[in-house]
Amino acid sequence: MLRASARYLIVIVLLLLAAIGTWALSRPRSLPQPEPSPSPRTESLPQPGPSPTPRPTRELLPVYVIDVEGWYRITRYERAVVSPYKFTIGDDLAENIPRRVGVWQAPGSDLFIEPEIRKWFDNPEAALMRQYQDGQGNSLILIIFGSKDEKSYHLFEHTPITCVPGQGWKITEEELEPIAIGDSEITVRRLVAEVEGQKQIVLWWYLWDNLERYPEDGLFSVRVHVYVNDSESESLEAGKSFVRQLFPEVLSWRRF
Repeated sequence: MLRASARYLIVIVLLLLAAIGTWALSRPRSLPQPEPSPSPRTESLPQPGPSPTPRPTRELLPVYVIDVEGWYRITRYERAVVSPYKFTIGDDLAENIPRRVGVWQAPGSDLFIEPEIRKWFDNPEAALMRQYQDGQGNSLILIIFGSKDEKSYHLFEHTPITCVPGQGWKITEEELEPIAIGDSEITVRRLVAEVEGQKQIVLWWYLWDNLERYPEDGLFSVRVHVYVNDSESESLEAGKSFVRQLFPEVLSWRRF
């Protein structure tokens, strides 16, 4: 009897252990949690100082179209040029074109434009006649006339070819003249005129501030009269150096 009771207790104990083991295995295990990552270090970056004043770039400079013909014909000599100066059709033209252009300096007041000359151009909306000297004995006169709409056509009627002889000078030579600027060049008109032993070279061209060359936007007739000293070639080069100061860069743009 005692032996049977003992055996019965052993069976009960084994059943309890089996039940406890089954419960433990069925219970979900909690996986070990990773240690929290340390917070990333944040270094204080140096704060930028005030932005420097932007330097002038080519995009900020005026771009013009230069050609040896007017509205009537666009030539293969047409070029787009950059100038540090602002050509404006209005009374402020004289202020926008400085009295010092490179080594060239205007020694006095602007020259008086005769009423008759203004009448030829139907009283142009912009007019400038100014003498410049380079300190090396070279002297020239810069003449600019600018007009819009129908007035602009008078700029093609009165050119140095007609005006210079009207002042008593005899034209002895007339050609197109290339002017090297950087690795490119522009082409202008050139004539040589003489009177009573004196000689002058005239370089002239037309200038637009828009690629379309619209009459309503206007244009300029620009002329550089260079007085010849001892050497015609040196005087011509002096005139070209002045033009390079007006237009120091030629863009790669071509219409055709």
